[in-house]
Amino acid sequence: MADPYITIPDAFIALANEANDHPDELDLGVSDDRLRLWLSNSYPGFSPYLQMCKGSAGNAVVEVRSQANNRDSEGNSTRVTLTDTSVPVDRTDPCSAARLALGCWLSTL
Repeated sequence: MADPYITIPDAFIALANEANDHPDELDLGVSDDRLRLWLSNSYPGFSPYLQMCKGSAGNAVVEVRSQANNRDSEGNSTRVTLTDTSVPVDRTDPCSAARLALGCWLSTL
């Protein structure tokens, strides 16, 4: 089965920064394979990121996911990945897609 995730285009990242109405730029990092857009946060051990899944005919689903350390009762730590929220977007309109994704991410804060 093919990987359901798609690479995040530079235009999308630029538009996400542009759509941000906060005076500071978003602190974004892109994974080497360009499948994850790491999102800024101020919580050590918590790593939120955005991924785009393939959809039908020019559409995609933006997922805001996170990785966090989970400690069990015996003190063992494991890294867990969660999907915090998602929103469908139109990839043919990157400006709208970036705004929707930014709103989706902000809803998790």
